[in-house]
Amino acid sequence: RALPFNVQCYRYNSTCGEPIEPAYCVKDLGIYMTDDASWETHICIITKEAKRLAGWTLGVFRDRSVGTMLTLLKSLIRPKLEYCSPLWSPCKIKDIAKLESVQRSFTRRVKECEGMDYWERIKYLRILSLQRRRERYMIIQVWKILHEMVPNSTGVSFYNNPRHGPKAHLPLSTTTAYCSKVNTDPSRGIFWNTSSPALQQDTYTVHKCVCPHPLKT
Repeated sequence: RALPFNVQCYRYNSTCGEPIEPAYCVKDLGIYMTDDASWETHICIITKEAKRLAGWTLGVFRDRSVGTMLTLLKSLIRPKLEYCSPLWSPCKIKDIAKLESVQRSFTRRVKECEGMDYWERIKYLRILSLQRRRERYMIIQVWKILHEMVPNSTGVSFYNNPRHGPKAHLPLSTTTAYCSKVNTDPSRGIFWNTSSPALQQDTYTVHKCVCPHPLKT
């Protein structure tokens, strides 16, 4: 199936010669894309799947100690919510809160965190919020684009600031809504430009080690 972009002008056939019908939502490599180029459907689906997985996990494992719960969170729950997140990272508060609610609910079950609010819990557990982790992934993605480790499919270009080093030039979306939401999302460049110069190390290992620390505040 295919998304109905300009469906009135184009018709496509499969390799078998059968017509490809338009669809509201298509799953491609684990990502749900809709005809309006928004990520709300994808976020809704992965949130439901993560909540279902969290419920199954809490039913199977009765140990609520910090070590066990963090292992389950990092190995089972968070990967479901963070797969390919630099592509679909939300900017709407309702979508951010929807994703965060999974980790918020799961950490509430940690025995040592009884009586703490969410921000006290993640500080005690020494973990980042999901939003802050997505910001970190986007900074790393821009770093990879800068050093030509991945294709530059976002339209980001760079210029050298004599004082602050390489900075991202934020592209202006002047075409379609699809390009503005998917191909030219400026948030990656914004996070890069506001990050510490220490994050712009030439060594990938050093960059990944340095990156989390300024983002914990």
